[in-house]
Amino acid sequence: MQSLFVALGCLLAVPALASETGDHPSEPTEHPPEGGSYEEGGHEATHEEGKKEGHEAHEAGHDEHGEHKSPRFLFGVKGAGYGTFVHGESSLSPALGVFVAFVAVPNHLEIELDSKVIFGAEHTSFPLALILKKTFHASKEFHPFVGLGPLVSFVPSEHGLHVFPGGELVGGTYYWFGKHMGLTLEASYGILMEEEHLAHEVGAVAGLAWAY
Repeated sequence: MQSLFVALGCLLAVPALASETGDHPSEPTEHPPEGGSYEEGGHEATHEEGKKEGHEAHEAGHDEHGEHKSPRFLFGVKGAGYGTFVHGESSLSPALGVFVAFVAVPNHLEIELDSKVIFGAEHTSFPLALILKKTFHASKEFHPFVGLGPLVSFVPSEHGLHVFPGGELVGGTYYWFGKHMGLTLEASYGILMEEEHLAHEVGAVAGLAWAY
């Protein structure tokens, strides 16, 4: 009889245990994609989109930069004042000039042919210079430069035409206020071999420039 009661108790206990454990099925576990997490996939997509947008922005900036920062030719007109120092004597003279430049290396090197008329107190001279200019693009508007090259001055007189060789050093900047138009501001120093003496010329120059 006692064995019968024990067997009956076991039969009643089994359904109770089944009701406690069977009503809560295990939840499926999601596994991240092979090789990384879900976040990594979205991260990579965002990174690729950022690289693409950055490249497009760079190309747009380069196109805008190329509108007038890399022209093939420049030309313009200049007005200047020159102080001339020869053998302890000095004089101040106005001048007018024109120039044309070829862009040999875009954004870096220009070859400029510069012609002026200097109205001196004793004589009028016609300097002609070939200047190699190194340009620096500080901003969209400002393009500083330095240059150096040979200089020849032609001076007509009663006794014929005198030719004085020398050299010239320049430094200044372009200021582009339009797509093809700007200002040029520069200072210059030239040295000429005039017969028995050396002539030193210091100039302050301003003008208009066009780029194409």
